[in-house]
Amino acid sequence: TSFSVQILGNSTSDGHTEYHLKVLDVIGGDSWDLAKRYREFRELHDHLRLKYPERIPYFPGKRLFGNQDPAFIVRRQQELKDYHN
Repeated sequence: TSFSVQILGNSTSDGHTEYHLKVLDVIGGDSWDLAKRYREFRELHDHLRLKYPERIPYFPGKRLFGNQDPAFIVRRQQELKDYHN
């Protein structure tokens, strides 16, 4: 099965940012709308890196301070989009 992932936008609440995704099953035509936090993307990346160490691209780094800055969120969203592509 082949899937396409699009990051459509983001929202911030309770001190964290969620990125809104649309996942499309290219062959079957089904789609899902999801909201995921950065740490969930990071957990997936870490899992995939263990299984496919030579095939995993750069993943945007963690930021301890200023991670709610709107410019940072836009940049991170683009980096996550690039990662999925």
